[in-house]
Amino acid sequence: EKLDDKQFRKDHHHHHHPQPQQQYQQQQQQQQQHQQQQQQHQQQPPPPQQHPFR
Repeated sequence: EKLDDKQFRKDHHHHHHPQPQQQYQQQQQQQQQHQQQQQQHQQQPPPPQQHPFR
């Protein structure tokens, strides 16, 4: 529901100021970067567990 609210507001503002869209795009880019970082982190294989008590 919140997403719809945001979109509705965006469309509403879009008619008056096209600037808010730029902010929205920036946010999306940031989110994409964050996802990419997470993916890279997951791709890394887990370090071999060493048993010091052995």
